[in-house]
Amino acid sequence: MVRIIKNLLIVSFIVLAVIIFASCQNKNQQQVESSVIVLDMESLLSDQQEMTLSDIAESVRYIPLETNADVVCSISQYIIRGKRVFVRNKDETVFLFDDMGHFIRQIGQKGPGPNEYGGAQYMNVSPDGEHLYFYLTRQNKGYVYSVDGQKLSEFKIKYPTWRFAALSTDRHVMISPYGAFSQDSLPFLFYTVDGTGQVVKQFPSKKIIALGAGDFSIGKFMVTPKSVIGYHPFNDTVFSFDTEGNKAPKYVLNYGNMRVPNEEFDNMMTLYDNRHQYIHSTSLYECSGKIFIRAYHQKKTLIGFWQEEGNSVVAISSDDGKLLNDLDGGPDFWPAVSDGEKEVYRLVQALDMVESWNNGDFNEKEYVLTDERKEFVKMIQELKEEDNPIIMVVKLK
Repeated sequence: MVRIIKNLLIVSFIVLAVIIFASCQNKNQQQVESSVIVLDMESLLSDQQEMTLSDIAESVRYIPLETNADVVCSISQYIIRGKRVFVRNKDETVFLFDDMGHFIRQIGQKGPGPNEYGGAQYMNVSPDGEHLYFYLTRQNKGYVYSVDGQKLSEFKIKYPTWRFAALSTDRHVMISPYGAFSQDSLPFLFYTVDGTGQVVKQFPSKKIIALGAGDFSIGKFMVTPKSVIGYHPFNDTVFSFDTEGNKAPKYVLNYGNMRVPNEEFDNMMTLYDNRHQYIHSTSLYECSGKIFIRAYHQKKTLIGFWQEEGNSVVAISSDDGKLLNDLDGGPDFWPAVSDGEKEVYRLVQALDMVESWNNGDFNEKEYVLTDERKEFVKMIQELKEEDNPIIMVVKLK
């Protein structure tokens, strides 16, 4: 009898432990799900509000990048870290400027030598601005440089890769092209590697899409000094990655009736013709209390932002995908880069700005910041058409 009672007590304890464990797991799952932000993408097509730049921002300034015989920029990518501006050019050279636009140095040299890099098709910069990461898809290689231009390491990547983001000096997250050129990469999209290029983790995908030879146009990373997020458009979930390479859902893009149907992704040849019927090609720019959104529908740019206050998406009426600049009356604005907090950026070509000035496009604009207007006029009167681009810096409210 005593033995039976003991056995019953043991069984009861085990059952209770299982229930408690399941309860904890369910609670943790609910906490994860409750922390995921749902972005109502379909609302970008309705209830569009009339807004100007002064409604969301308090100041604007410009960084005219220095131009001389040795520093001519044709910019493919730019990254700002504190007082440093990193520029990757179309010829895959990389320049460093300060926050006033003064040229500091070229980072590394292209070439086959031991201290050189083969190319920089993509670039990341560490949050503190001390390390640069180049990735070259042609050779499936990654390179690490210090901010003073010294090559620290290079590593070979196992799978052909479409995009990458540096999570730390020893961890990188990659987007696989779903089997293109490497059939063993077919079951997953995201995977992580260490500083030597060794695969650390693969994240299996529930939906498999055979992209075929050379079609890599799926998936992207959006990086700020505060976060790394990535997504592929056919599952509508945007994931965050920590410095160790762990992945967690962060946003859900709710397209409603404007979602590209699953079957469209099974035929990449027709996807590009049919996608204009739906909301597609979404980009997110994270800031403190806001997420700026840009997407496309019927060949028109849609813009808006999610705001923490009210947990809702605000759709903005715009003919050209930008906000009217009524701060200093300069170029209109919508962010393309963010510092993850209160600053957002846009690149403007000197030629476009000079032509707009000569055409009188800035003369009719109203503005609310008199001192900033004077600084803008002074800058543009000194600007030449052949000068390097200018970075607009907007500080949010």
